[in-house]
Amino acid sequence: MQFPNSSKYFTPCSSLEISFKAAGTTIVFLILVLSIFGNSLVCVAVYRQISLRTSSNTFVINLAVTDTVASSVLLPLEALYLLCFPSIPLNEKAITAWNTLFLCFLALSVLNFTAVTVDRYIHIVFPLRYDAVLTSSLRFGMVCGMWIYATLLAVLMYFAFDTPENGVYSFRMQNRFFISFLGINVFFPFCVIVFLYFKIFRLAKHHSRRIFSLRPDAAREHKPRNFKRSLSFVKEFRAAKTIGIVICCFVVTWFPFLVYQLVFIFMDQSSCTLDKLDTVICWFTYLSGVLNPITYAARDGSFRQSFQKIFTCK
Repeated sequence: MQFPNSSKYFTPCSSLEISFKAAGTTIVFLILVLSIFGNSLVCVAVYRQISLRTSSNTFVINLAVTDTVASSVLLPLEALYLLCFPSIPLNEKAITAWNTLFLCFLALSVLNFTAVTVDRYIHIVFPLRYDAVLTSSLRFGMVCGMWIYATLLAVLMYFAFDTPENGVYSFRMQNRFFISFLGINVFFPFCVIVFLYFKIFRLAKHHSRRIFSLRPDAAREHKPRNFKRSLSFVKEFRAAKTIGIVICCFVVTWFPFLVYQLVFIFMDQSSCTLDKLDTVICWFTYLSGVLNPITYAARDGSFRQSFQKIFTCK
């Protein structure tokens, strides 16, 4: 993918080595299989195990569906681009639609992470008001709103892209559109996520100090109530940490791509080395959909138990 300034046209690399194409196609295929398999496993686990059918997992399921759809649509095109580099057997409208979907799924993933973080924050900070604030209809409306917003954003971004020239794939738009997209759909939501997680971890620290500061006699007097409340808090905080790790994985896989594209806007040259680097960085963005199910299996005992039952056909 290329993000050159719309006022300039960069001459792309004329060809790639066969070994690079073979290795890249294999990597893309593995990411496709693992992403679809892992996220489908998350959906099946929630469907089969009652304990996972919680209100909070609504957004987790939506994230898994988003990753599945994104991998199914984008990765085959990525393999096609790699095999036919630098040309691609698609017309200008199809190429622009592919570019638009790439940004659309990026924005949708960030929206999912924001919704999950808000859900965790309300569940931990306002546990008694959680069901009253986040009702089933509101969560359903939030999920529908995410997809509607992503669809409208895709329509707008479709007209922001420059038309590819000479049958060569390109990913070009004016700088102000790209920077505005990142500011509104990536950087601002991540600021909200970081702020809410700061509040969550500060509350967890305060809660831990309060538990350990209880006198032995007071602890015995209020043991049943405190134990139940503490157990619930620890469970919710562990779930919040799991989502936090998922978000960190997303940042690690997407941050190099965003930094590279921002730097590439102000560059005035292109080469085969840069095209290869750009391609490899794009592969990392798709790893986010692979890492999420692995994180659930490693961190969440309920998901891990459900995965084991599925694998053993129980």
